[in-house]
Amino acid sequence: GTERYLDDLDRTLLERNAVTIIRLHLTRAAARSQPDETLIGQGKLIRIRLPIVAETKSDSSSDEISWGLRLRQKMRDCVLYNPLVWHAIGLKWAASHRLRRRPGEAVGAGIVAAEIMRAHHVDLAMLHFFGGADADEIVTQARANNIPFAVLNHYSNDRFLHLAMRKHAMLADGVAGVNGLQVPRYLRHRFTKLSDGIDTEFFSRANAQTLPDQPSEPIVLLPARVVREKGHLDLVRTVASLHGDRKSVV
Repeated sequence: GTERYLDDLDRTLLERNAVTIIRLHLTRAAARSQPDETLIGQGKLIRIRLPIVAETKSDSSSDEISWGLRLRQKMRDCVLYNPLVWHAIGLKWAASHRLRRRPGEAVGAGIVAAEIMRAHHVDLAMLHFFGGADADEIVTQARANNIPFAVLNHYSNDRFLHLAMRKHAMLADGVAGVNGLQVPRYLRHRFTKLSDGIDTEFFSRANAQTLPDQPSEPIVLLPARVVREKGHLDLVRTVASLHGDRKSVV
């Protein structure tokens, strides 16, 4: 997933450039760890683990979108995001609105970001996850220290419609996503598509292993969490529509 993508990205950048990358990532440990430094290629990778706000059973929510949430999203899109309302009050309110910390987000992200910015000459802050209170703290520190920051969305671009993510995208010096589909209108003039690359050394035919028993039927792999937005229902419906038509299935 995204973690593998970041590992590949950091390794490639460090092999080719004499730079230092400081990566903040999450841990379920009670306190943040000491920085872990690794020399890679021409550069150095520093990992700092941040503890997260623990989830309780009541915090767990279904991946299904409730009708109430759909209604709130519709009101947001039709009322708050109306150009007249947005430019009159929405823009200013969103920029100054403090985000509430939620379970699963980092604790102390702003403090650590401030320490990093004091100890290092930071040229760019890159947010691969944003829209939360932890990201908000980092954005605040970056802006206070006049450090440019960019956001990269690794998921569907309709997430840029979430108010918190819209806030960070609006303030960012650069905005990107891993595909160019469904880019919201407000971002189309400044959005950059950064398609995920494939590690051709790892995903090579030479490394592929054959199955012990070759199946007589085709195999379809959908490597994703079983949630509605990943498209499993689309796959099931497609297979069902092709049932009995072996030529189409093949």
